[in-house]
Amino acid sequence: MKRLIFVLVMSMLFLVACGVDELEEFTKEFNQRALKDDVPELVMDEFGDIEIEEVENMGWQQLYESDSYYIDAKYKDGEKLSGYHLVIDKSEPFEEFEGEGYKAGLSIIKTLGLDAGDYVRGYGTALSEGRGLYIENGYKVSFTYPGSSGITSVGMIINFDKE
Repeated sequence: MKRLIFVLVMSMLFLVACGVDELEEFTKEFNQRALKDDVPELVMDEFGDIEIEEVENMGWQQLYESDSYYIDAKYKDGEKLSGYHLVIDKSEPFEEFEGEGYKAGLSIIKTLGLDAGDYVRGYGTALSEGRGLYIENGYKVSFTYPGSSGITSVGMIINFDKE
């Protein structure tokens, strides 16, 4: 019984460590891009704690927040890194394919090794139709554009989910 508990604990630590290593690698790659793309770097020491939604057992960890946009890491089952979430504030010039949040999205795409052209097309589809979606290299990239209804401060929501 002790051996089983030990194996379970070690397995959980391994899963958490893999997520941390993956997030460290993403952060390192993103920061290299950030310098080129004129986007603020992610600072690991400033990352929030993983917050768990008990209903869906999803975890969220804030990686960056400003008045223009924020980036979260997403965790499946509260532990396994499953993607990223970008929310651009509607005060940004995102509808003109400009602004800090728009540039941050391009930096995420490049960091994940995805095609920027596909991203721009999906982004444009969301602006005209309210939603956009495409799948590439193991990621589902989805866009939600609530429009200018004034109901929310959200301009554009973009999810980068591992398949």
